[in-house]
Amino acid sequence: ENQNLNHVLDIFIRTNSGGSQLEFADLLMSIAVASWDGDARNDIDGLVKEVRQDVKMSFSIGRDWVLKTCLMLTDADIKFRVQNFGQSRVETIQKFWPKIRACLIETFKLLRLLGMDDHSIRAKNAIIPIAYYLFRQTAKNDPLYTRINNLAYHREERLAISKWLNMALLKGVFGGQSDAILAKMQSTIKNHLHLGRFPLQEIISSFENSNKDLRFDKDYLETLIEIEHGDSRCRSVLSLIFPEMNDNQLFDIDHLHPRDSFKKGNLKENSFLKANPDKVDFYSNKKNWNSILNLHLLNFSQNRQKGNKSLKEWLSLSDVCLRNTDLLLEMDSNLGFEDFEEFCKTRQKVLLRRLRKNVILSPSILSADVDALDEDDDNQVTV
Repeated sequence: ENQNLNHVLDIFIRTNSGGSQLEFADLLMSIAVASWDGDARNDIDGLVKEVRQDVKMSFSIGRDWVLKTCLMLTDADIKFRVQNFGQSRVETIQKFWPKIRACLIETFKLLRLLGMDDHSIRAKNAIIPIAYYLFRQTAKNDPLYTRINNLAYHREERLAISKWLNMALLKGVFGGQSDAILAKMQSTIKNHLHLGRFPLQEIISSFENSNKDLRFDKDYLETLIEIEHGDSRCRSVLSLIFPEMNDNQLFDIDHLHPRDSFKKGNLKENSFLKANPDKVDFYSNKKNWNSILNLHLLNFSQNRQKGNKSLKEWLSLSDVCLRNTDLLLEMDSNLGFEDFEEFCKTRQKVLLRRLRKNVILSPSILSADVDALDEDDDNQVTV
């Protein structure tokens, strides 16, 4: 009796749950196909396959993500409604399809350039505003997506995009229903294209004091240091701590003191631990040895060279071009395994200092911690 097509499709999906699985996007695709001059499924599925299989990208996306991104890039309402895929909108999407496709390819290549992979970007909708900005912004009279991956240019743009993306992922901005977030991002970016740069601060301001506030407070910064290896957020934290890493290299996340050293059997072999159960507890705690405290970004050659060597042995090699300060330690820090507790204490202070410097802080941390931060600066290494 109800002729509202959105409602009809919703009912069909639920009543069809025992048959072949269909999602709302599949049904919208069927509607869009009718207005697409050519093979829409082949065009969209071809893009999905390339993004998944090309080694320069390797991200998992689906038709629904592509359709939503097409709505965003063509400045349409991004909600999955039948009326948003009417003939005129589908014709607009098809008209711009070659550029949309090219933009998405370059966007995913940019993400790999920024050190991200499929594991570190669980919320794929976080990618859509980046694609929108690259599609809408111009550089030298060309769309920015045609130039963003040229390492000779646009480094500041890449850094700003990386900072926003990592902050958004860590704060879980795109968890759950994200249509309202995407719509707000669409509006904010569109209204600030005249700035000629990624509007990072303007985006931060537009979400202030909402449940999607991107700013970081003291307690949240401290929890980030406890994130462990294997957590999808680990890459985002390290990228914010080390934004200066050379973007023409891919970096692996590796333990500085090798993880094998903390195995129960190996710990028993250390004489300095035998008479000190409290120290054993500290060394056994994964929050110490498997967290950001003991992790660093190493390029392929560094990671391969380090292997399972102790930190002290590795840094003593003549062809290792890293200093203590590169690892956020004081120059005279002891690097032996027996000094791991001091290593953690020193590194925790500097890691927090780095994070405070490289994220957008909430007013509470700016007002309450500025004096403490200044005191830390007087006593910490310069990094």
